[in-house]
Amino acid sequence: MQTLATAEQRAAAHQLLELIGGSWATQAIGVAARLGLADHVASGVMQVVNLVKVCDCDADALHRLLRGLAALGVLGLDGHGQCRLTTTGDLLRRDAALGLSSHAQWWSPQAWGGWSDLMGSVRTATDFHSLLLAAGFSVRHVLLAGGSFSVIEARILPAGEVKAITG
Repeated sequence: MQTLATAEQRAAAHQLLELIGGSWATQAIGVAARLGLADHVASGVMQVVNLVKVCDCDADALHRLLRGLAALGVLGLDGHGQCRLTTTGDLLRRDAALGLSSHAQWWSPQAWGGWSDLMGSVRTATDFHSLLLAAGFSVRHVLLAGGSFSVIEARILPAGEVKAITG
């Protein structure tokens, strides 16, 4: 029986643990977008103590969020409580050319519901995209997730949804 893990096994275990706990990253990025952190940092509010004030947050809790975002590479955080945006974090600015702030704000609360019954979907062969629709996602978002719809399904959708798909 092998008692010590190899370096390759330890690296694989670290990678798997990161993947298992990955849902926190979705939530952290969503909260950062809702708080407008990227916009505040881009406008010059870079000290954690000042971000606490403009975001109306608990100092310790916001600092933990910022450390998590730094670990994800969304922002940089130095030992003096100074934040800076990374290229990734810059995409959370509301005025960014390829801005993803709205998507992060929309997706982070949706992520829980949309994936919560994956086990049931796998066991019963219920189409995942149908589950998304049942959970209240729009057809446009389901299509963006890779779903497809038949003509019959398109006929039962509200006209605005069909137009968004085809136009």
